Amino acid sequence: MKTNESLLQHGADPSLPTLSVVIPTRNRAEMLSQVIERVLADNATTELIIVDDGSTDDTAATVERWREQDPRVRLVAGPCKGGNQARDAGAVQASGEVILMLDDDVFPSTGMITGHAEAHHRLKEVLVFGYMPVSQKLLSQGFAPAVEAYNDTYETVCDGWRKQHKPVLANLWMGNVSIRRTDWERVSIAAKVLPRTAPVWRRREDQEFGFRCWAAGLKGVFMPELHGEHHYTRSLDAWIRNEHDSGVSNIALSRYYPQYMGHQTPSTPIQHMNVVLRGVIKLLACQAVYPVAISVLAQLSQQFASLRMPRLGGNMAKLATRVAAYRGAADEAAAWEKASSGHDPSASGPDAQSTTA
Repeated sequence: MKTNESLLQHGADPSLPTLSVVIPTRNRAEMLSQVIERVLADNATTELIIVDDGSTDDTAATVERWREQDPRVRLVAGPCKGGNQARDAGAVQASGEVILMLDDDVFPSTGMITGHAEAHHRLKEVLVFGYMPVSQKLLSQGFAPAVEAYNDTYETVCDGWRKQHKPVLANLWMGNVSIRRTDWERVSIAAKVLPRTAPVWRRREDQEFGFRCWAAGLKGVFMPELHGEHHYTRSLDAWIRNEHDSGVSNIALSRYYPQYMGHQTPSTPIQHMNVVLRGVIKLLACQAVYPVAISVLAQLSQQFASLRMPRLGGNMAKLATRVAAYRGAADEAAAWEKASSGHDPSASGPDAQSTTA
């Protein structure tokens, strides 16, 4: 634990809890350096733990240069499995009373980290969610369907948090989230219920962690004033693969946590759509036509964009992602049905039977 004397050397308020920032990273040395600079500029940062999760670029050397300038910086080797497993590798090394889990492409605004510390000074047994909208500079650079689709999804989730449609922990979104270290130890170490190879870990591990926190009696608090700018970049093909895996994970997660999600089917996420659109999605997600359908939709999206018709391009991109999610969910639902006929899938998950498109 850092002493009050060492905190005062950086101008930190000794009445606030000590805070460790944990950033998992892989092959983003240049961007990471900019994030590190902003993190260290906030006096509430007691220590900064960088988890190098298998980088092959200049990440280690970049972190070492920062460590030579500021002793608060530490480098930890990650498990090369991404996501929350990399965060876990950093969190177990943390000495701060509060752990802020920050993504390596989220640029904290002035005072954001102090705001997280202040929130935990006032509140107990909470996860604090900061706001991390996609950089307006990225959105204004031209049509990027994956970036715009991500932004639309994230803003929809945040709007639900603001209006309190359901508990914040029902849709946890990592990237700018803090938790008391004692709460993290209780939830993350003592209460693991899923095998690390379960398909849920592909794209819904954030939500799964939220459910564990919920079950442990923690509450989620959304504080949009704790603002970080998200420099999100991804190709349309990568986003489509992401949504396919999200479909897989949504089915798996609902089987592990029916008390929070109910019984999800491939049709659950599209049940609010009109009957024609639902029919189109189901048709294009059929195994026989799925690969061709996805390829054509992606090409149409780019073509419309090149013709300066971004709205049509965006619609094609959204349709492609919905088809991909439905296909992934259908594959996983079939795998669970097959697994449940032979053994209890809750014991190990249907990984061996799970298929991808």
